[in-house]
Amino acid sequence: MDFDDKVYVDIEDGNYNPVKENDILICVRNGSKRLIGKNAKIDKKTEGKAFGAFMSVFRSARNNYLFHLFDTDYYQREIHKNLGATINSINGSNLKKFKFPFPKTTEREKITNLLNAQDKEIELLKQQLAQLQDQKRGLMQRLLTGAVRVKT
Repeated sequence: MDFDDKVYVDIEDGNYNPVKENDILICVRNGSKRLIGKNAKIDKKTEGKAFGAFMSVFRSARNNYLFHLFDTDYYQREIHKNLGATINSINGSNLKKFKFPFPKTTEREKITNLLNAQDKEIELLKQQLAQLQDQKRGLMQRLLTGAVRVKT
């Protein structure tokens, strides 16, 4: 989730539906078809925030598994089968009709744990890549300013 482009609105307590940790926030309306169905899982620091009318909250005790399922081509095909003809949108009743493979609880937990571990590894590798790119930029800058000489 990107909070760099924030919009603040005045709301009265109790007049909005704040997101909770582990909710899945789903884009249900957008000018771009490719963004319909895009989603994010709410973490602890995002809990309590409001969301726009073009978004919908999916709240289930099985969200840890569903979040990974919502990252599949199968989910995307379901989304695109249900898009409105003139407006790029889906609604809650569309989402309720989606049929997904749903293993038993113990298998779901194993799948979720494995995929969570892979997500953590991917995030670590992304951080390492960003550090290496920063180092490369720094070396290039030093080379261009003559601060470093390369032996030939």
